[in-house]
Amino acid sequence: MVIFLLELFLLEGKNQSILNTSFDNMSFMNAKTTAMRLHPVMEGSILLESTGGCALFGCPSEVLKEILEKKLPIPHTVVLPEMLHKGQSSQAAIEFLFFYYLFFYNGIEKHGKFRIFATHSQCRNLKEAMRIAILGPSEKEMRKGGMTKRLAEQLSRELYYLAPPNPQTNLPYDMEEMFEWNILSKNSKGILFPGKDRSSEFQIQQKGKTTFEVNGAGKSALVDISIRKIQSPPYEINHKPVTVSPDQLTVTVLGASDGFDPKAPANGYLFNFNGRLGIWDCPSYLHQHLQKMKIDFDQIEALFLSHVHEDHIDPVESIRKNNPVELYCTPEVYYSLLLKIMTVMDCSMDDAKTFHHWHPIGVDKVHDIIGAKFDFFYSIHALPTVGCRISVGPENSEKSILISSDHAAFWMMRDMKRDGVLTEKRFNASTQLIKGHEDLILIDVGGGTIHGNYEDYVDIESTIHFMHIGELPKLPENKFLVKHADIIDLNLSS
Repeated sequence: MVIFLLELFLLEGKNQSILNTSFDNMSFMNAKTTAMRLHPVMEGSILLESTGGCALFGCPSEVLKEILEKKLPIPHTVVLPEMLHKGQSSQAAIEFLFFYYLFFYNGIEKHGKFRIFATHSQCRNLKEAMRIAILGPSEKEMRKGGMTKRLAEQLSRELYYLAPPNPQTNLPYDMEEMFEWNILSKNSKGILFPGKDRSSEFQIQQKGKTTFEVNGAGKSALVDISIRKIQSPPYEINHKPVTVSPDQLTVTVLGASDGFDPKAPANGYLFNFNGRLGIWDCPSYLHQHLQKMKIDFDQIEALFLSHVHEDHIDPVESIRKNNPVELYCTPEVYYSLLLKIMTVMDCSMDDAKTFHHWHPIGVDKVHDIIGAKFDFFYSIHALPTVGCRISVGPENSEKSILISSDHAAFWMMRDMKRDGVLTEKRFNASTQLIKGHEDLILIDVGGGTIHGNYEDYVDIESTIHFMHIGELPKLPENKFLVKHADIIDLNLSS
């Protein structure tokens, strides 16, 4: 049975009002709109609104948040430049734009497939990267990475259950049902918006690497998405300088909201374990976060990647030019990341492997990394996702951290057990992550179908820090909502 409610990423509290405000402005046209109208979105991105439809030219990191913040129409078409990376950021942040179109707007049913205009190699690579981001790797791909047959079968059942269904068939969408791929290159022409006849269609011609001409309804527009200054997100990055010294155990919150919240960055943490630095997940504009903290990327000894959803990894931000990052993730997560790197860097699989120094991790043993012990486990999510238990310090004063990563609510897990998707053992382990001895507990309560519910945890005695959500109702004294730029000091020397 396929379960995937339209509130997939729907959030509680204040974020709900943000989404509702956006819905009021999501029509592709209104009575006041002229034949063609250009809306600057952010550096490197312009939205074209017309009588034929709505297209986004350029797709930088966090572009959806800019669209929501400015209350602009949601596009059904994306036109990409010839180069999909600039500075330290991806210029192909299509994933959450598509999720919003699919789940919040019910776009495929209302307006048809999500349309992409890109070069031949971009279309080929994007198709694979988006497949991985939406449906996850196949059982065969997971087995090829070294996963056991039993575990691959288990995760495949979970991914299938949580996959977005076509309401006509109640079976998971395939890529051809969700996307239309249009090849465009310099001086080539295409139909941007089809019409009833030739006179009502809108045509597009690529004039340069970042310039396009659109003609339709007797009007013409030149769209230039050249990037001339540093790109920045719609929210402020507010870190204070971080002091790095021995005898120090801190977790700095890079971001703890979600991919639809224009007010705050999404997921990531900076670990300081006795002066050794690691990063959990890699949010958009990571380099700007580090710059604010007065930390050089070369100081980062380890990058841990829980999974490859766009609100957890901008692949370009994870790349270090002269000294590849020591990357820790499972084989299937690494394979998924490679597909994203191939897309944004327009390179082969072998070349994509040169951007990181990969260390495979497993869920069946403890790993010693940057002076800490990491015990990884698979969370329950729409993609293969790992959480972890971390132990730092000598045995007589050891500190313990639990990170759930993206992890489904108990009601969803009960449904999955009822329908034979989760075994009793998997269900028990997934609903009993908290053991009671942890010094820091970070739990996903993003809501909807594939994220946790804070009500599952409020009666637990342990002190819990909630993440992956912008706002929550008033919480008990020992429950907290972590926010961007928080520094959690675990006082390792005590």
